[in-house]
Amino acid sequence: MCYASLRYALKPPDFERSMIIKMNIKRLNKKILAAVLALALCIPMFWMNLVEVQAKTVDWHYEAYFTKDGHKDFTAQPGDVLTFCLNLYPLKEDGSAYEGEYEIGVSKVYCGGCEQVTDFTREGSYLVADFAVPEKPTMNAKVYVDYKIGWEGKSYGRRGGAIASLGVESGPSVSGNVPSSDSSSSSKSSSSSTPEVNENAMDKVQVAGGKTVTSTVGGIFLAKSVRGVASITPKADVAKAAGLSDEDIANGTNIRFYVYDSQNKNTKAALKEAAEASGKTVAAYVDVDMYSITSRGVVNYVSNTSTPVSMVFGVPASLVNAGHNFSVICIGKDGKAVTFEDMDADKLTITINANVFGAYAIVY
Repeated sequence: MCYASLRYALKPPDFERSMIIKMNIKRLNKKILAAVLALALCIPMFWMNLVEVQAKTVDWHYEAYFTKDGHKDFTAQPGDVLTFCLNLYPLKEDGSAYEGEYEIGVSKVYCGGCEQVTDFTREGSYLVADFAVPEKPTMNAKVYVDYKIGWEGKSYGRRGGAIASLGVESGPSVSGNVPSSDSSSSSKSSSSSTPEVNENAMDKVQVAGGKTVTSTVGGIFLAKSVRGVASITPKADVAKAAGLSDEDIANGTNIRFYVYDSQNKNTKAALKEAAEASGKTVAAYVDVDMYSITSRGVVNYVSNTSTPVSMVFGVPASLVNAGHNFSVICIGKDGKAVTFEDMDADKLTITINANVFGAYAIVY
């Protein structure tokens, strides 16, 4: 018997084909395993890229509400003029405020139960306009706007608004302000402990002798941790200190303040650390932001002034009669703490000559 005949006798063709199939299956399994391993390596990288893309999602701060005579807590009545405030500014990836230039505006207004009195104007990060409540309102005052915000060459648009609860025509007026970004609000009485001070007059400060000083520079004053904040330096001098020329002022550029209770945890922690380093205790955190605004709506943040601007803060209610010596700490652009000492002997107020503006800590 020849070798070929013996080979086929020992290993018939069917057996050989089965061996070839098994070898092909092994090769296929190896390829599948390699593909699975490659996919397993790619999925984490894909997920990391997806997370990175999600982290870069465009976002901005949005807040809308009504005020009456500068106060967020109010009782609305027929015939009132309410100010609609829309607060917008871009956010960075870490959630902090974007520090570059940006544009905001309103393209369309929708009113219900009120009528627009003035056009929207920009004040820092705010767009504001007045709306009148009819003498016989039949529904709540509602304002919705199509707004736009743009920075770094890109622009975005959304709709937002607020509702002021006015009650029905024949019923009593009720507490107003139900903002879309904060659904809880309430009416607040103006009663206070001795010495009597109007807590809601946020751009006014009561001084000794029952007198009141009103800020020479306007803006939006929302801080409640102190009993009012006011600039007492003449407005023209503040403008010059902020770097405005006579031509700027003649062309309609002005200075505005945005004053509010500080919320940034990192900033508050830095101020607290600076206070404790000098043996002081923090009584309140207040942001006093200064802006220059042109007639065309271009806004520039003013962090330092060439000459001091006198600012008055009402001492927090709980500390009026405590007999403390107050001062104010601010973190400058260089990250160093700057301390402004109280320049008056009035127990109701803290007066400083400030040339740095931003986040303040009232300390004692």
